[in-house]
Amino acid sequence: ELPALRKLSSLAQLFEAEIHVYHLYTEEETPDGAKAEAFQKLVRAEYPESSFSFRMIPYTDLQHGLNELMIYTKADLLAMSPQKRNLFQRLFNPSQTQAMAYQTVKPLLAV
Repeated sequence: ELPALRKLSSLAQLFEAEIHVYHLYTEEETPDGAKAEAFQKLVRAEYPESSFSFRMIPYTDLQHGLNELMIYTKADLLAMSPQKRNLFQRLFNPSQTQAMAYQTVKPLLAV
């Protein structure tokens, strides 16, 4: 995720924008608060010139949840980091980023 945030950080600085980082997880997943906090500290140390906020949100339908989040936060752009997947994952699990490209109500940037 850090390479994607590096690209976003550079773009956000041009527009003096804040970056909101959301980790959406299913109810079956248990988010690791210590890992999340360590990630936040790493990002803030790595990119001190950028403004970040972090939040973990449970969801049942990713596409619907992201669209609602975009409306609620009045975001201008949705940036997603496509996950690396092997052949079987690509065959049986569709890309969430690609699916959002067809469903989002705002522009989508895949980094």
